[in-house]
Amino acid sequence: MHRLVIFTVVTSLLTNEIEDEDPKKWILDLNETAKWTQAEIEKSSDYSHISSQIIVPLRNRLEKKLNNSDMLGIPEMSADLNGIYGLYYGLYDEQFSKGNPDMHFLIATDTPQGQVTAKIVNNFL
Repeated sequence: MHRLVIFTVVTSLLTNEIEDEDPKKWILDLNETAKWTQAEIEKSSDYSHISSQIIVPLRNRLEKKLNNSDMLGIPEMSADLNGIYGLYYGLYDEQFSKGNPDMHFLIATDTPQGQVTAKIVNNFL
């Protein structure tokens, strides 16, 4: 049976990926610019590094983990992925596989963090 599945996507996927060896300032910078547009980030001399030096490395790390990971560790990565995992493994006791016939709609903010997070989840689906 095909389903229409609507998920909200939040940026915790990015912030949860910050590790101890990453600069301590990353979480502060992400929090400070969470509601900023890409244009606002780019024109700020203090925060122009957000996309290239924080978001891109976190995105690359996440995509690698999702592509190379078994399904057991995925729910712990974020509330978004936990919800997806719960839908396919919890409620329906189905195997989630790429190419699933369900139609997914992801609702995300128009901020750089929201858009990157939605793309990561979309690629995972």
